This record gives sequence, C-alpha cells and structure tokens, in this order.
Amino acid sequence: MRVLWVLSNEYFIGRTGERFRIKAEDKEAEHPARRTYCLVLDGNGSISSSALGLAKRSGVPVVVVNGNDVSGFMWLTHGKPVEPILYQLHAYLNVKEYFSSLFLNALKENYGKVLEVKLEGGLSEVREKIIRAMEERWSQSSRVKVEYARLLLSCVCWAALYRAGLDPNIGFLHDKLCFDLACEFEHKVVLRAAAIPNLEGAELRRAVAKSVDEALQEVIERGTLSSRPHSLLWHIDAHAKSLASTLKSGLFSYKPFKEGSS
Repeated sequence: MRVLWVLSNEYFIGRTGERFRIKAEDKEAEHPARRTYCLVLDGNGSISSSALGLAKRSGVPVVVVNGNDVSGFMWLTHGKPVEPILYQLHAYLNVKEYFSSLFLNALKENYGKVLEVKLEGGLSEVREKIIRAMEERWSQSSRVKVEYARLLLSCVCWAALYRAGLDPNIGFLHDKLCFDLACEFEHKVVLRAAAIPNLEGAELRRAVAKSVDEALQEVIERGTLSSRPHSLLWHIDAHAKSLASTLKSGLFSYKPFKEGSS
C-alpha cells in the first residue's frame, strides 16, 4: 500500500468507482482505494462527499496538513472498537510521564546514533540540538525541509494510529500522539529530506514529499517487531498496533522502533 499525497495550491478529489480521482494543477490521476494507506492533503482544495464515502468505506484515513499541525477526519463509526481509546485516556491520566520518556528517549537514541551527537535535556532542547547538527552538516535552509518532512511523517503516523483504533489527537510527550509516534522514525525520514536541493514553495513541498515517500518504502532488514525485511511504512503501522495492544493490556511492555534490534 502507498500513501496518496495531494500537495497543491488547488486540487479536487472525486471518485470514479472504487478509485480516487485527483485533479491538481492541470493534471489528473486515479488511484485505487484498496491500495491507498491514507490520503495526505496540503493546500487549498476540496474533496467530494462520494470520495469521502469511499475513504470511509475502504478504511482510508484522510489527513490534512494545517499550518504546523496535523488533523484528520474522525468517522463517527469506522469499524473499530472503542476500548483502545478508553485505555489510551486511562494511560494519559495515570502514566503520562512514562510514555513521554519512552518517546523522548527514542528520539534521543535514534538521532544520536545517526548524527553522532550526545542529546540530553527536554524535548525543546533536544530538538534544537538536532537542528543545529543538521545545519552544520547541510545548510541553514535545512530547517524548513526538516520541519515539513516531520509534519508529513506525522500525517502518516496519524493514519497508522487511527487505523489501530487509537485517537491520534491525545498525546503524551506532544499534544498529539501522532507527533509522539513520529519520534521513533524521524531519523529515517527527516535526514533524507535535509539533503535535498534548496527549493521554494510548491517545488519544495513536492520534493520533500517525494523524499518522505521514498523513505517510507525503504526496506528495513530487521526492526524491533520483526526479524524479516519490511518497509518503513510497515513498521510504523506495526508499532501503532503494538502501542494500542500495550495500552489495552495495561502493561509497560511497549518497545519503540530500533533498526536491527529484533
């Protein structure tokens, strides 16, 4: 399955049978719903009620970039039990600090290995150190590319959590859980985007999205939840399901993503 990116100043998403029909910037394409992991939208556009109905019926999350934030369509009934969300709320009220530390430590460890820097402190301090390390390696303009790549990754994480039955909008370390889950995978996605050429506007968005999509399809030989080769998107989806299972069990058994650690 693939993420369907719709990043355009003007777009329209309709439906033809069981396929999404996308019109953007004088171009038109169709994509089968059964092969769509999620729809990620950024720009000024519209989506028809029939396309929304197809997304709901096919279990395709629709996620929207909203400035520096991420939001999505929450169907009133989407075939998922409500128990995971109830356990998520219970964890938020009782063990928020525990899960916050899990995601923060994953961010520190994974970035620390790749960038070869020691990351200490709270979230804001760690993020600033990561950005400075990237700017030293690439350029000052890498900050814009990095932030947009992280935003697009968080959209995919929103979809993965929603598919797993959790509420992506209730987080532990961040305000939203999709940003928490993204901490585990940022180093695999964001660093690739930081190295792309300096562009602006729509060209930058498309180039970063292409970079993020390539990272999602990259095969990871071993990971926390599997000793077999799988795409990074598979691992994101698997970790969202594992987090849902952990919250339901009430046990402190969730293990963030680490490459080659199964």
